[in-house]
Amino acid sequence: MLLNLNHTMATAVDQLVIDSQSRFLEMKSLQPYSTTDEYLYAMKEDLADWLSTMYPEWASITADNFLECLENGVLLCQHANNVNEAARRVLPSSSTLTNCKYRSNARSGTFNARDNVSQFIKWARCIACVREVLMFESDDLILRKNEKNFILCLLEIARFGAKFGVSVPAIIKFEYEIEREIEHDKQKEKLSYTEFECLQTQQHDNENATTNLIDYQSIDINEFNN
Repeated sequence: MLLNLNHTMATAVDQLVIDSQSRFLEMKSLQPYSTTDEYLYAMKEDLADWLSTMYPEWASITADNFLECLENGVLLCQHANNVNEAARRVLPSSSTLTNCKYRSNARSGTFNARDNVSQFIKWARCIACVREVLMFESDDLILRKNEKNFILCLLEIARFGAKFGVSVPAIIKFEYEIEREIEHDKQKEKLSYTEFECLQTQQHDNENATTNLIDYQSIDINEFNN
């Protein structure tokens, strides 16, 4: 069930591009995955491992039954409320966050299950502020109309929770590693440029000092000759 992280790390640069405004990962290339389904399956592996680790009572969730486990909305709402609780601990101003009201015994395919999913979608829009381009509708999950957006939304929810210390999937950890490396490289480039400027300034000062010394010696010699 564990995502082959080394494989993902080796191919993630070709597959993904980071949006600097929302910091979400979008598919750029399917190489080396031959189909979109293969790529989405890898993401479901990672998300399933993440959720089963956070919620031991959902330890049976896998990439193969991922959508079936989530389509009643119970785990989605449970996670949303846990993110709210984490936010309240970090930010006192978050005490007014509204929890998802859901039925924990909702069965897949029922009105209660659809209502649970709707509650989560409302939370994702209003509390987590997920952009519309990453949102999904109830039928996207329940009727499998847009699996990709559902998965992208979950990834964005994971990033939102990370602000308050909630654990994240492996792919998000990898994304943060990339961002840190990029920032580190920028700092190195900035430092190198600063050092170059200092060397230029030092060289310029040395040249001025040499010129002044030559001028002084010329004046001194002329005075001596006179």
